[in-house]
Amino acid sequence: MPLKSFLKDYFSFSTRERNAIIILIIIILIQLCAMVYLRWLPQIQDGEVDEKFLREAEEFERQVKQIAENEKIEKFKSSRKTQSVASQELFSFNPNNLADSLWMKLLNDSMLVRRIKNYERKGGRFRIKADVKKMYGLDSVLYEQLRSFIQLPDSINQKKKQYFSTDSRKERKVALTEKIDLNNARMADLKSVKGIGEIRANRILLLRNRLGGFYSVEQLKEVNGLDEEAFMLIEKQVTVSLPVFRKINLSNSECSIGLHPYLNQKLCREVNKRRILLKKLESEDMQSIPEMTDSLWKRLSPYLEFE
Repeated sequence: MPLKSFLKDYFSFSTRERNAIIILIIIILIQLCAMVYLRWLPQIQDGEVDEKFLREAEEFERQVKQIAENEKIEKFKSSRKTQSVASQELFSFNPNNLADSLWMKLLNDSMLVRRIKNYERKGGRFRIKADVKKMYGLDSVLYEQLRSFIQLPDSINQKKKQYFSTDSRKERKVALTEKIDLNNARMADLKSVKGIGEIRANRILLLRNRLGGFYSVEQLKEVNGLDEEAFMLIEKQVTVSLPVFRKINLSNSECSIGLHPYLNQKLCREVNKRRILLKKLESEDMQSIPEMTDSLWKRLSPYLEFE
């Protein structure tokens, strides 16, 4: 009984396990059939494949040999050309407008001479020695042989000279030292500043009118579309010599959003409440308003006046 129970435990299968065993047996049978089939395939197919592979390998080897042979021929021609130039007597020359016959003595290559002449006909000029080396087809070894005979400088380092009359130099000096006053500038004045075109000039004038004048060049950062790079360029050319030309007195007038760009709705509501309660507003009263931050007070205070 124990043995029977033991065998039953190890050799009894569930339905799923029996299905798996059947599938496994089918797979094994398919593999065995495939092996028998492949073993009895006609041997001639392998031979055909081998012959095709051998033909392709031979063709590839032939092409590689042909390429190597062509390279040897080109190197031989190049060395012959260099030797022919080296064997003859070289002479100093200016490559610009050099006669064809003299080029032939130097290069011994009619195709290269035609390229040089075609380059000159199109307006090309040789300014330094290295320009000759740029000609297509000129061997680097040949160029090194000719380099010391080329009557051109190795490099060009010339500073551009500008000539001004005495009056024009004075005017230029004044133009560089004078700065445009943002509060007095007209459209033409602003457009003369490098970095300010017609659109930016209009925006600057619009902001100036809304603010009532500038008290600092830094306020240009508030101009729509003026980035930091443009501001750094412009700030060196402008100034504010007469800060702010219009101020507001909130003790006598009701605070509203349109009164000044720095006044917002919450701030105006508190200002109006305090003006009604206190009858008179002082600087301390304005600063004590919760909405009046330090940065806002710094921007707004130049435009306020108190009795």
